[in-house]
Order: sequence, then structure tokens, then C-alpha cells
Amino acid sequence: MINEMAPVMKCLRDIKITPDKACEAEHLSDAEHARLADLQGLVDQVVAVDDFSPQELGRYFLAAAPQQKPKRREAAE
Repeated sequence: MINEMAPVMKCLRDIKITPDKACEAEHLSDAEHARLADLQGLVDQVVAVDDFSPQELGRYFLAAAPQQKPKRREAAE
């Protein structure tokens, strides 16, 4: 789908217009507009896979983990 819509996306970037505005101005057909919306939904799903909180990353990256103070040991008597 991305290869099919690449020329349309390039044209919209070149003329600096959103798909909604292009559809309103009849530069873009309703079918093309729907395909671009579907494509954007797929892109959003892929990007959401990489959306992790610092707590989720903490087990892989110590800098992202909440910092805990080391426990103080009592001296032996």
C-alpha cells in the first residue's frame, strides 16, 4: 500500500497541503483520501509498538529505571 500511495503522498508534500484540504479542493479523490487514512492508521499502529514508559524500559536500561538508595548496612559490634 505504501508504494501505491507514495506518488500521491509526494505530491501532497510538494504542494504543502493536507489530505483533507486536497480532498476538499478536489485534488484528491475520496478513494485516495480513504487509502491515505488507512495507511496513516497502519503507520500509527507500527509506531505505537515502540511506545514504552520509563518503567517498562527500566529492566533493560538502568538509567531509565527509578533510582533506589542503596540499603545501609549496620556495622558489626
